[in-house]
Amino acid sequence: MKKFIYLFIVLVSVLSKNVFADPHDCMTKEQADLLASRIVNTFIMDYCDCCDENNPKANKWEVGAKLIYVKTATVVPCEYDATRYSVKITFDFIGAFDVKNGVIKTKKYKDEYTDKTPVFEYVSLNYHFYTDGKNTYRMYDLVNYQGDRYGTCQGLNRFPNADEVKNSAYKQFLSKLQ
Repeated sequence: MKKFIYLFIVLVSVLSKNVFADPHDCMTKEQADLLASRIVNTFIMDYCDCCDENNPKANKWEVGAKLIYVKTATVVPCEYDATRYSVKITFDFIGAFDVKNGVIKTKKYKDEYTDKTPVFEYVSLNYHFYTDGKNTYRMYDLVNYQGDRYGTCQGLNRFPNADEVKNSAYKQFLSKLQ
């Protein structure tokens, strides 16, 4: 019986890595420092491509990806692993977009939050994206992460074009990448 319970626990642990949308927000101190320095005062996309909300078989979710401007990026201890670190950001919400199978389909642009309370979250290496002006990458690539990348979801095909977002700072950001 003990062998069966042990086998069950191992099997659930192995399968759960590929089934659940677990954000990968803990990393080494060096990676966290590098990530924080590279994303502060820039635009990133927040898109959980493995979440049930974005699964075509699940209920329709109106906002698939959020374009955000990172105002601050602070390295903090990881909440669940005392040997690792996370990057906590405050940001401005710039716009939101419907996404299907990793492709931005419809803009659901919103000019700004009506609530001016600071918004924060932890950067996820697998569900936050950056661009070099040509391609879109997961944060894993920004810090040259070499470990388990948690899941094999489709990613995000692009950042919004300048004409899809009514924000002059975003347009300047994109023009500097050209």
